[in-house]
Amino acid sequence: MKLTRAWGLLFAAGSVAACSLLTSLNALTPTDASVSNDSSTTDSSVADVAPDSCSDTQSSSGNCGRCGHDCLGGSCLKGSCQPITLATQQVGLGEIAQDDVNVYWLISGGKIMRASKQASDAGASQVGSAGVVGGQHITALAPAVFVAVNSGKSTLFGIDGGEPASGAAPTLMATFPNSMTSRLFVDGTHFYRYDQVSQLLFASARDGSNAVTIWDAGAGGMMGSPPVTIDGDQLVMAYQQTIFEVRAADKNPTVLGVVGNTPGAIAADKDGIYYTSSGAAAVYSIPRGGVEAGSPNPPIDNGGYSNPRLISAGGGHLAWVSDNGNTVEIHGCLAADCSMSKQALVASGPSVAAIAVDARAVYWTDPNRASVYMVAW
Repeated sequence: MKLTRAWGLLFAAGSVAACSLLTSLNALTPTDASVSNDSSTTDSSVADVAPDSCSDTQSSSGNCGRCGHDCLGGSCLKGSCQPITLATQQVGLGEIAQDDVNVYWLISGGKIMRASKQASDAGASQVGSAGVVGGQHITALAPAVFVAVNSGKSTLFGIDGGEPASGAAPTLMATFPNSMTSRLFVDGTHFYRYDQVSQLLFASARDGSNAVTIWDAGAGGMMGSPPVTIDGDQLVMAYQQTIFEVRAADKNPTVLGVVGNTPGAIAADKDGIYYTSSGAAAVYSIPRGGVEAGSPNPPIDNGGYSNPRLISAGGGHLAWVSDNGNTVEIHGCLAADCSMSKQALVASGPSVAAIAVDARAVYWTDPNRASVYMVAW
């Protein structure tokens, strides 16, 4: 199979200036600062707006670091936007999911929680009248939120993400034949689960039909729990140094390339596939069309990160977590020009369980603090 040789991503029209400040969350409290409630801004790129006055770029939340750069309700310290606490007292935090309006997560008892991406609406509320007992994995595709349970057989439940706590309970959407499954993925037509024991990739149509095997990865020697992500209707997986793409309609995987470092976490958007490598302490990418064997694969950011992990892509941005065992940092950049736009966004301290990214901000869960946060780009 001849694979694409094209390397490099197109440079974005406006690079984001790198910020070196690492921010501690120890003193954070929920903010009630006001921002626009127009949710349509969520999908658009973060554009600088013409300010009435731009005399202070060091502490102005509307002109932070440069004129028109808005911290989305957070404060500005020495030209860097500070994190905002979206929710506290969220015991049992793990994965995070998002749609255009909200972020979602699970807490103890399988309760599905949400918070608005608008900082003025900070605070958590429950989705639906009941939780999903044993819920371990969560994802969202507007307007629905989906939760998977690994017990006996893997079951999947769904509910409208805007359902009030006094409303309906989550309903059973699909059943998968194996219970030792990794993360849950969804597109417009299918649900996907990967079984860590049998190394089978399952898909279940969203019309309620039974799950079917779309790839026997074990037959190809795959073992364990490989990093997996989804973009559109394409699952992207990595095993050792090989990156695959799988579609439910095609079943058989397409090899996109053999890279020089073993991916630890993986993310994708329409332009590229991005991954972290703990061994190389760096972040890499390959073009979406794949690479030819033997092609050079330089890092997009060779920052010398300690245990880089949890990479996420969205809205033209990347964010990843670096964990040296004592300090957990969140870094980010423009996907098209990472080396020139990288930022040290947050030094969060104890723990980051999961991150999500859009054009406006980075969102994450911190189980040690039992809190959910966001910070503007």
